[in-house]
Amino acid sequence: MTFPFKNLEDFKIEFEPRHEELRIRARRFAETELKPRLFRIEKTGKIPRELIRKAGAEGFLGIGIPKIYGGVEGDLRDLAIVIEEIARISPAFGLTILVTYLFTIPVLLHGTEEQKKLLKKIVQGETYACHAATEPGGGSDLAGIRSIARRSEGGWILRGHKRFISGVDWADYFLILARALDASPEKRSRNLTFFIIERGHEKLRIILDECMGARGLSVGQIIMKDVYVPDSNVLGEIGQGLKIALETYSRMRIGAAALAVGIIQSSLESSLRYSLRRRAFGKPIIEFQSNQFKIVDVLSKLMASRLMLYWAANISKRSPRDLPIASSMAKLYSSGAAEDSAIKAIEIHGGLGVLVNALIERFLRDSEIVKMIEGTGEIQRIIIFRELLKRMEMLKDYY
Repeated sequence: MTFPFKNLEDFKIEFEPRHEELRIRARRFAETELKPRLFRIEKTGKIPRELIRKAGAEGFLGIGIPKIYGGVEGDLRDLAIVIEEIARISPAFGLTILVTYLFTIPVLLHGTEEQKKLLKKIVQGETYACHAATEPGGGSDLAGIRSIARRSEGGWILRGHKRFISGVDWADYFLILARALDASPEKRSRNLTFFIIERGHEKLRIILDECMGARGLSVGQIIMKDVYVPDSNVLGEIGQGLKIALETYSRMRIGAAALAVGIIQSSLESSLRYSLRRRAFGKPIIEFQSNQFKIVDVLSKLMASRLMLYWAANISKRSPRDLPIASSMAKLYSSGAAEDSAIKAIEIHGGLGVLVNALIERFLRDSEIVKMIEGTGEIQRIIIFRELLKRMEMLKDYY
């Protein structure tokens, strides 16, 4: 029985020769560009801006974006491979890359030709852009967003407060979700609309916050007080905001799951290296069964998470209608597995595991960030259950 999917074809995981070449290239980038800078990034909380330009030069910011806009071939499988390899060294930089896709994907899918001109510099790493939907009063309930956009001559006036916005320090462009007040009031979700705002507007204020994990990627608030946005900067149609957001997040949950898999991989490798080297009671601690069991648990979670990740990424190509349930399941499972694997890695490292300078405890800090981004576990469960209900009719074929 294949419920809630249609047939065995829905469980295929396929790769092409280019995917292994991409994986090797992403691994090399992570080892040569990120690893030597990792300690400094963690201590200063700053990622060198040059790294995003180098990632752009490698094509990591333009996967699946047409060449006319500076992109490269690929789909969510390619993105998952790149993010996993980079997150193995630096989940923060993996998330830095993903943030750009939260801007470029909706612009690519719904933007005008003029708006799409912004893509080329973003995918090359010359400019940076971020996505701003979450507010102090809520992030999961997008339909409850309070930022408003009022009609003005030739455009809109935006007022509102966004919070927990990744990449605000670097961003040259912001994709802001607000409520267009002249739209239909019939349903509170129908008048949500995305607006593109350029950095430097005099009535746009940015406040930086400090986050426990993903150190190096800035997180902060955006305060808008009568920010004027011309009609040409409205993304899609008025009232399409919720649809665009959900469409984007379904794709980006693949990236979030890839971050989690990278953390698990690093937890496994670190635990193996340390337990082979560290001796206690006259022998390497890997000979103690309790540590062996922990390592086996981490390995099992790694394999399960990776299979779910690439299964969901494959479904996006073959059966897009199944992407919401598949990407949510991959994100839900892998983010929980990352947290559990991080705890086991800390336990195996003992006292070293809780020293900040050892960079082991960061696995846990970063896993908590991954659990939050693109929707918490509770949100994923809601999405999965709703998608499951849509498929209940399929059960009639089995009984």
